[in-house]
Amino acid sequence: MIELAGDFSLAFDVNPLDATKNAYSKAAVQLDVTGCPAAVGVVIPAIAVTAGLASFKVDLATDLAGGGAPTYEVCLTSVGDTEAQASSYSATFNGAAPVASGVTPLTGVSGALGTIVRNGVVVQLPYLTTFEGYRQRLIIVNRNSAAVEIASLMFTPEEGTTATSMLSAEDMMIAANTTKVMKVTDVVSLSGDRTRTAGTLSIIAKAGSVDVATQQVNLENGATDTVEYTAN
Repeated sequence: MIELAGDFSLAFDVNPLDATKNAYSKAAVQLDVTGCPAAVGVVIPAIAVTAGLASFKVDLATDLAGGGAPTYEVCLTSVGDTEAQASSYSATFNGAAPVASGVTPLTGVSGALGTIVRNGVVVQLPYLTTFEGYRQRLIIVNRNSAAVEIASLMFTPEEGTTATSMLSAEDMMIAANTTKVMKVTDVVSLSGDRTRTAGTLSIIAKAGSVDVATQQVNLENGATDTVEYTAN
């Protein structure tokens, strides 16, 4: 028995016609000796899948019939348009000895497999200001049918200035099909000689599904300046 630990939410199969059949697809998580996607050779579907664990029964006698030792790759297939989540994966092997063989199997042998890292889209913001004569806002439009998350907002202040992020966990989430507007003074605190900084905004979303802009109002004369940025 081989057990893989990690995030398998991409294998959840939602049946809108029968809620009782909503379950994790065993076919969406496979072991394969020929590479992914599975085409020919030994393909082993999971015998059980949950949100964080997939189990496989591996018959080494059959797999080794052709000689040599097979090297398995893990194939993950999204069911529908479910997104893969960032996660680390590990494997645990618990062997079973043949009946009356007198062989003591290896059990509890585990190790790391790899990780899925999501960095989404990155937007360069060359100018953010907390100057009291302006009111600048950061605008993020989420055009996805699901919420997206700000992975990070890193600042590059001018020499002699320190930038501190003011974003809360709530600020980092942008609901589905909504526009989030935040005052820059609520996004970053600047201390030192300057009231401006550059920023690098990373959002966990597909390119083209979010829009980012800043809007600056001159409080003295009411002039408004809106700048749209490219999300790569």
